[in-house]
Amino acid sequence: KQDGTTENNKTDGTTQSVATQKTNATSVRDGAAALVDSTKDLQKTSLWNKKTTTDSEGKTTSSYDTDAIYKAVSEFVSDYNSLVSGTGNSSDDAVLKSAANMVSNTKQNENLLKSVGITIGSDNKLKVDEDTFKKADMTSVKSLFKGQGSFATSTSGKAASIYSSAVSQISKLNTTNTYTTDGGYNYVSASAYDTYL
Repeated sequence: KQDGTTENNKTDGTTQSVATQKTNATSVRDGAAALVDSTKDLQKTSLWNKKTTTDSEGKTTSSYDTDAIYKAVSEFVSDYNSLVSGTGNSSDDAVLKSAANMVSNTKQNENLLKSVGITIGSDNKLKVDEDTFKKADMTSVKSLFKGQGSFATSTSGKAASIYSSAVSQISKLNTTNTYTTDGGYNYVSASAYDTYL
């Protein structure tokens, strides 16, 4: 056709090959699963139990294991950043919407995160300053990463939505590929499918 509405491709320049879409969707699915898992690690009661130590003079103190907590939070941050990168390559409307919600939720907690040494970059990724984090009030850290209503739990919920959207996209790509009479490929966007759900 000469009117700019070719049957084979979208004309807005955002068309991805089916193989690329599947690769990206699989990456998003796995990244979301990893973030949910690292959130579960942060929910373990043992991580937040204070450890009692006795120094050479016999003085006993009780404190959080900041090294273990830092390690768990760092893994959460790493998985979060990987998911942000992965969703940035997605062509699925539902994935992009859920990712936008996750990033928005993180920005709403920016001041609390900053207070424990975690900052949000211009690319929406998180960065942990180890020294600041380990010197922070671990009670504040715990409120951010442990329990219902915490930042980590709400982020995990967003990641679960991204996971479901990615799984749905993969299923659609595997079952709804249609080819035109001349062998060209038609990709129906996720938003079009939503009208049938």
